[in-house]
Amino acid sequence: MWTDAGGKMHFSDNPRHAGFAAWRPEPIRPLPARHDRSWLDRSWTWDRYIERVAREHHLSPALVKAVIHVESGFDPDALSRQGARGLMQLMPATGLAMGVRDPYDPLQNIRGGTRYLKRMMQRFGRLDLALAAYNAGPTAVVDHGGIPPYRETRGYVRSVMALYRRYRDDGRRQ
Repeated sequence: MWTDAGGKMHFSDNPRHAGFAAWRPEPIRPLPARHDRSWLDRSWTWDRYIERVAREHHLSPALVKAVIHVESGFDPDALSRQGARGLMQLMPATGLAMGVRDPYDPLQNIRGGTRYLKRMMQRFGRLDLALAAYNAGPTAVVDHGGIPPYRETRGYVRSVMALYRRYRDDGRRQ
């Protein structure tokens, strides 16, 4: 696999192809039956929680929904290789600092993740920097004087921003 400067992934079955590195997909963990729906169906499941919690923190519900979409695909049982948990993929220490006792409880996770996102917005004053801090940590944003040059973080910011615009625009049409 190789990712170009625009973030597009290229695959080859030739292991000696220039610029490509070995890639193995992560095993797909089956979802429990109660979550056995498409991501779109799952997104609607959490809309009322997202709306309520986003308003409590004076953030756009479309923004919170976009973060959840990118972080977990609306899977409340999501667990990353780094140990991030739940809908908003909170690291254990961050979750505890935000008052989350059970990161797999959707409402607690949305509350904690939204609270953390709001803190990043207050600290950095710009949405792109707040999203970069949410993904890579505030120290990385400070150390790099902006969005860190990490491919994952740059892709994360682009993806969340695109989904945010889409969810916001969809909401205006309703």
